[in-house]
Amino acid sequence: MKYPKMYIILNSERQKMTISCTYRLKYRLKNISYIL
Repeated sequence: MKYPKMYIILNSERQKMTISCTYRLKYRLKNISYIL
């Protein structure tokens, strides 16, 4: 299967977004646990 370049770029960007979002959530949870 060959994907168009645009699709690949969008997919990689989406992966970066999800990774950063999950990282942020984990970090926030860690901070909250420290406060508690």
